[in-house]
Amino acid sequence: MSFSSFLFQRELGFKPNSSYFDILLDKYKLNNIYSFEDQFNDVSSPLSLSTNSESLAVVTEYGNISLLTKKELKKVQIWQGHNNAIFDVKWRINYDNHILTASGDQSVALWDIFTYKKIFQVEGAHKSSIKSISFGDENKFVSGARDGIIKIWDIRSPNVNEITSIVDAHKSSYVKRSNSKHSRSNPLNSVTCVLFVPQSNFIYSGGANDATIKLWDIRKLSVKGKCKPVKLLPYLGTSYTSAHGFTSLALDSRNRLFGSCTDHCIYCFYPNDESSAIRHIGHQVNNYTKIRVFQDKYLISGSTDGNVYIWSLLGKNHRGLIWPYCTFPHGIDEVTAVDCDYTNFSIYSCSDDLTVKQWQIQPLRDANFSTLSDSEVKAQKFKCKDGVVLKESQIERKLSTITPKMTPTPQPLSLITNWFQKQKDEMTPTNAKVPRLANSTPKKVFSKENRSKSKRIEMSRKLLFQRNRKISDYLVHL
Repeated sequence: MSFSSFLFQRELGFKPNSSYFDILLDKYKLNNIYSFEDQFNDVSSPLSLSTNSESLAVVTEYGNISLLTKKELKKVQIWQGHNNAIFDVKWRINYDNHILTASGDQSVALWDIFTYKKIFQVEGAHKSSIKSISFGDENKFVSGARDGIIKIWDIRSPNVNEITSIVDAHKSSYVKRSNSKHSRSNPLNSVTCVLFVPQSNFIYSGGANDATIKLWDIRKLSVKGKCKPVKLLPYLGTSYTSAHGFTSLALDSRNRLFGSCTDHCIYCFYPNDESSAIRHIGHQVNNYTKIRVFQDKYLISGSTDGNVYIWSLLGKNHRGLIWPYCTFPHGIDEVTAVDCDYTNFSIYSCSDDLTVKQWQIQPLRDANFSTLSDSEVKAQKFKCKDGVVLKESQIERKLSTITPKMTPTPQPLSLITNWFQKQKDEMTPTNAKVPRLANSTPKKVFSKENRSKSKRIEMSRKLLFQRNRKISDYLVHL
């Protein structure tokens, strides 16, 4: 950044992005790093992770399940769960010892972390790789796969049979690229992400190429698997060069839906507004990037550039673009998944560099602080050490002695502007400085003094122009 652009941003009240991010990164610290290899000494990259009250579950592309402690990231146990890559892992609701995994071997399995044995495994649950799973309650979960089918399962049923299914949930029509010579008539109908709304009968789903998010009501699903969605959230981006899909979905307590799209944007949809969405930009997305919402205040996402991006959700509900609040430099390789822990205020991220990292976000505890107004302070009863309640006049004197004198904050003006403003004030005569001469003409005296001062100012201007000519844009013309 040049000196002139720095002055220009400071005049407008902005801060440079580099120093802004550096200050924020100093507030957060990297607590622990875990670099793991499986029990066969074969290196495998983590694809997804999930936390509960005490443990962190990490699944890899070789089908291994790693159980780590949340505070220190120490290995508890690693075992072989599937014969193919595990794309998603979720903890069972109200069960701290049960985890559900979805694999590329077309099966889903529920595991007990105390015995490291599977409670059940549904072989051939789909006709292709299972990409996403989600629990609605402790007994029902949903799965979405590359075969384009969404299935709802009940753990209480014998052999864990499916309740119902949705066939061709995200079947997209003919997609044509911007160049007519290159077109594809048979795009994939893959279901890349599903989200069961907790304690309800509604399911959100996203596809690989139709660029829409659909809301389903499982009470209206037919036996044949053909059903119409209750709501459609269309693609609201600006890129039409090729088909886009959603890779991950997240929901907060205010029913705001966040969808990570392959056009490198995260869209925020409000429950009563389907025609517009807020776009969170600044990161890079692929088919494995996942997002999370932290306490309805921050949106967290991985990225292919090796960073963890965080956006603030505390701003106004305006329709526009939101840049990241801060970034965590995980490494060089892509960050596939992230998760949050509400008890110790930590963020966990896993990357293709074979590491899992824990980031401490202690300053977020004091993110929402409110200062009392003068009326609220005076309304409170002030007590001395002896417990005697003071009167209103005594309260004001008490506040005046306690409250420190605040110095006014300087205005965002450059030093050069302040210097010339000072010179201008010195040139302006006041009544105290006017010499009252009876036999002379004051106008001529003032004109001589002004001429000498103006010559000195012009000489100083010429010196400044010779050192840096761009600085002339910020001078105040007197």
